[in-house]
Amino acid sequence: MDQQFKVHLNLFSKFLKNIIGCDTATFSGDWHGLNVHGDSFHACKGMDRAPFPIGQLIDAWLAENDGDIWQNQEGEDPWGLEVVIDATNRTITVFEQYTEYEVGDIEQTTIEAEGDEDLTRIIKHYCEKEELCRGQINWNFNGGGDSGYIEDEGQADFKSGFIQMAPGLEDMMYGMLNQYGGWEINEGSGGTFTLDLDSEELFLNFQWNLEESKENEVLSAKF
Repeated sequence: MDQQFKVHLNLFSKFLKNIIGCDTATFSGDWHGLNVHGDSFHACKGMDRAPFPIGQLIDAWLAENDGDIWQNQEGEDPWGLEVVIDATNRTITVFEQYTEYEVGDIEQTTIEAEGDEDLTRIIKHYCEKEELCRGQINWNFNGGGDSGYIEDEGQADFKSGFIQMAPGLEDMMYGMLNQYGGWEINEGSGGTFTLDLDSEELFLNFQWNLEESKENEVLSAKF
């Protein structure tokens, strides 16, 4: 860090503490360009603007230290950065902002053929029409971004190739999915339908897709 940047950081710190009345200022920026969005910042009293073009100086400092920043990156595809100036401790710190995707725990819904005429008819169809009287048949489903679908072709334990949906089965599956409101919107969900021909049951193994915003420190220096 050159002396000129240190002088400006100290001047900004005095402005932040004495004029604004806050200890820290956060500048938002673009990760891929390694630059902040001008001289506006967020502090304890809301958004404000620096009295001199400190954003350009921050950008130059980021460019000088790009190697360390890339090396300390943790997120697979960061979408933004934050630069925090701490006027009390006289530090400037850079954080990458990124998203982590995970899946939630499996939730299971079951329909039994006993007492359910539609499922009984579906199981009879596979045994008589497809010669599938034992084992399991699996269909995957996915939802997200305001749309969702169940794969038309399933896979069976004891028959090669793809297994088509029996009449009425798809409607039954969508009825089970509708118990999970929002399964097809935003981050969505995924999982498997399993038709168990031995136990004569239809299982829905359901998992929410989870999206979590995270940040990671990639560079810090005192001034």
